[in-house]
Amino acid sequence: MAVRDIISNILDILFPSSCVACKAYLPRGMFICRACESAIPRNHTFFCSLCLARLPDGILRCHPRGFLFGAATEYREDAVRELILILKFKAARNAAEPLARMLAGYLREVGASFSDALLIPIPLSRERERERGFNQVEHIAKIAGAELSIAVAPHILRRTRNTKPQSEIRDHRERKDNVSGAFVLTDAGTVGGRTVIVVDDVRTSGATLAEAVRTLRSANPKRVIGVVVARA
Repeated sequence: MAVRDIISNILDILFPSSCVACKAYLPRGMFICRACESAIPRNHTFFCSLCLARLPDGILRCHPRGFLFGAATEYREDAVRELILILKFKAARNAAEPLARMLAGYLREVGASFSDALLIPIPLSRERERERGFNQVEHIAKIAGAELSIAVAPHILRRTRNTKPQSEIRDHRERKDNVSGAFVLTDAGTVGGRTVIVVDDVRTSGATLAEAVRTLRSANPKRVIGVVVARA
């Protein structure tokens, strides 16, 4: 047995992991068992970004000024919420893997076209990324992109300032003002004429996704879709 395998086995004994749902023992670095991951309820359609009406055929008829919005699952699911919190605030990067699998599976099911698609994760400010050590959304997008064979372009959008976390703001108008003008395009040429899929971890009011979509539309993409792992 290699030395690193011995060390890994020792760490498994000293610092065992458990499933966030059923609490069963898991190898270190895993946070949910496959049975509990499979049991998480999933969504099966796109939604309107404005009224959240289900769009089984993926056609935006209710609010043409909106955009196709997708959510793999719901934030009220305890296991989903725990995985996202562990990823964001405990820097447990492996927690991104089940979240990315859910996102990739959802995009396959709703029939998103991937032939010319580009995944663009919502960027963090430099201060927030330095504080966390990584962008958790970019990590999710890269894993999902690899599973779907979709290119990921994390530097197309740049956050211009360190906005207040949306979860700390109750008022919808204040949330919208908080992210107004918060993004700039760094490479409009890559976006033009392509299907752009903007990725975030959680949607609360939808203000962050809406601002990112508005910014990307200035580059004349073929269409822009906003997706999240979980809808709050």
